[in-house]
Amino acid sequence: LLFHFDAPRTLLFSHPRSSFDRGACDTMMKDVITMIEDVSFVDVPADVHPLQAGVVRLPPNAPGGLSATLRSASAGMSIILEDGTFYETEPMTICKPGIRISSSSGSSKIFGSFAGTGSLLRVEAKDVLLQDIQFERVLHGDVGDQEAACPDVSCLSIGVDSDVRIEKCTIRAKHAIGIEVCDSSSPTIEACTFEDVSFGIFVGGRAAPNIRRCEFRRCGEAALRLADNASGVFSDNSIADGPAAGVVAGGDSTTTLQGNKVRDTAGCGFLVLDRSTVMAVDNEVRGKHTNGLQCGEQSDATFRNNRIFDSEGSGIVVHDDARGSFFGNEVRGAQMAGVGLRDRTAPLFVGNLVVGGAQSGVVMVGSCAGVFCGNTITGNQSCGVGLKGSVSPLFQGNTITANEGHGVWMQDSVTATFQENTLERNKLAGVSVNNSANPILRKNLIKHGLQVGLLLQDEAGGTYVGNEISHNVSANVAVLGCSRGVLSENIIEGSASGGLLVRGSSMCTIVNNRLAGNGRANLAVLDDSRPHVANNTIVNGDGRGIVVSGTARGKLLNNLVANHSMAGLYVGGDANPHVEGNVICNSERSGLVIEDRAKGRFVGNGFAGNACAAVAIQGKAAPTLTENVIVHEGRGGVWLGEQAQGVVEHNYVEDALLAYRVSALVKTRVCTRVTEARKLLPRLEAAKANVSRPMAGMMMVRDEGSGEQRLAVQVRPPEQAWEQPEESAPSADNVAPDEPVHTVAPKAKVSPRLRLKAPMQNMYRRLLRA
Repeated sequence: LLFHFDAPRTLLFSHPRSSFDRGACDTMMKDVITMIEDVSFVDVPADVHPLQAGVVRLPPNAPGGLSATLRSASAGMSIILEDGTFYETEPMTICKPGIRISSSSGSSKIFGSFAGTGSLLRVEAKDVLLQDIQFERVLHGDVGDQEAACPDVSCLSIGVDSDVRIEKCTIRAKHAIGIEVCDSSSPTIEACTFEDVSFGIFVGGRAAPNIRRCEFRRCGEAALRLADNASGVFSDNSIADGPAAGVVAGGDSTTTLQGNKVRDTAGCGFLVLDRSTVMAVDNEVRGKHTNGLQCGEQSDATFRNNRIFDSEGSGIVVHDDARGSFFGNEVRGAQMAGVGLRDRTAPLFVGNLVVGGAQSGVVMVGSCAGVFCGNTITGNQSCGVGLKGSVSPLFQGNTITANEGHGVWMQDSVTATFQENTLERNKLAGVSVNNSANPILRKNLIKHGLQVGLLLQDEAGGTYVGNEISHNVSANVAVLGCSRGVLSENIIEGSASGGLLVRGSSMCTIVNNRLAGNGRANLAVLDDSRPHVANNTIVNGDGRGIVVSGTARGKLLNNLVANHSMAGLYVGGDANPHVEGNVICNSERSGLVIEDRAKGRFVGNGFAGNACAAVAIQGKAAPTLTENVIVHEGRGGVWLGEQAQGVVEHNYVEDALLAYRVSALVKTRVCTRVTEARKLLPRLEAAKANVSRPMAGMMMVRDEGSGEQRLAVQVRPPEQAWEQPEESAPSADNVAPDEPVHTVAPKAKVSPRLRLKAPMQNMYRRLLRA
């Protein structure tokens, strides 16, 4: 019992019932003006809830109910609700601090049914506690068939800087809000259950609640709705069986969402909109839902270490000018894109895992951008990464492996940049560039694909620098259609089906690459393609070094072609290339083979150490060979067979078993005289380490002027240079006579007619070094 005087406000008597003495009470109260009558005592064990100052136990049938008690309650009062249902027909407000309302056994229920908007209970004071109570709010009358939510109706509302604690309560408010938190309040809501509400908790008005360990079930709009600069923490909660989103954040909200589990929501797990900058950490989204995480409308949220499983839509969706940062999230088993971006977005993705999707891992469409670093995208049923439209992202240091489609697919006007990524074991192309896409690929590793490593087609462009493209099954690189890409400083090696294939009418540029160890051909130029191929090292192939066929043209300039099991350079079909300044050596067959109806101009090339002829022209081929240098210990120099045509003149042949061999029906115009060269391009010097076959037939002579030993050159006489023709073969009169035998020291004073001009001397010296 507490007895107070108005003045002074002094505690007069406080005594537990166990030692209550009526006589002592009468003595103590003899000066009290107003006597307290009708005092009743309730037996409550002291270890459960001892009666303290300001404690009121309220039965469900108390006159005026809870609302009357709250109207007359003083600050610090504790109200213990007896078991049963408290029916309230008007809104209630707690506006005095320190009030506690709790249930005696957890079976107390406050039921509000009245017309109009507002809350069943509104808290506008500090240090308030609501504990272990069931709250239910319905509109006046039967509203069971009402479908739309009532945004201005709530079961509880918290405002005016309140820091109320709500613990172990159950909130039901069909078609209404469970708890509305606003007006800069900062409540703590813990271990509560929300069922059959529109929004479980609605937070706005700069409120900053701490919501933890709650359960949300069947929330019609969302378990948590954040708006109007909401902040606070939403942690370790469970959200299940919702017909809409789990959490909806908007209105510049900055709430931290941590450790929550969302299961079986028909909408999104987390929907972030309207400039929200929430942070979501260690959350999990499972079961039936559309998109796991969805961000739009200029939001800039941070998602870290979240897990999204089996989305019916996408695991993560970013759209409509949103940004956002995504670190270490795991997206598994999405039925659509694991990550989908569209409409002017520019997020940051770092260290995420996107795995096992029924379609593509990452899809970007529209005009979005963004940065993707250190992500793993693997095991998706379509592409690892699919880009369409005018997107321009940066992908760096990602691992894109074992996808059932392409590793990366680009089309339309994509201008993406990929650098230092690993693309491995993808079922289709490692990278496929289509339409007019114009990406930059730099220092990527594209290997062990089940088809092509790098595929360019249609009118694709792009720059491809410093990549390693190796051991892909169909071919390492295929450039098709009208593509115009630039390939530079790449390593292209180890494909049994071919190194680099150029087809269609491509006009690509291939410079300073290393093509090595590929089967069939290290480089194939087919159809009507016209590539520019310069300064490449093309070596150690299991087939031909370069194949030019179809109606292909283009330029082959200044390349090193060495150590192939078949011809170093093969030109067939109706091809008509320009081949200049190349070194072709150490082929196990002929160095250069020209056949069918091929033409072409072959100027200033060097041939050394090929097992058969340096140059073999056959079929009805009609090339022009001029100013080439052949230093050849193989079986022959220039062989002309079948119905070969064209012009062979002004070439230098040395140390060949047969300088020229001509078959019967050959119509080629042959001039064996060495004349002044017009032009030769400089050639790669350092790459000669790839050529190891020694030169035969060289000898040392003494320079008469200096007395130094120098490498000598031997030009074979005509009677050694010609194979004896068959009876129907053209006679030697059809060609110009060769020079007489001479032994010449390269720097000795010799006849000007025999001295090679500087370009051919350069090629000669390179061959000797080879």
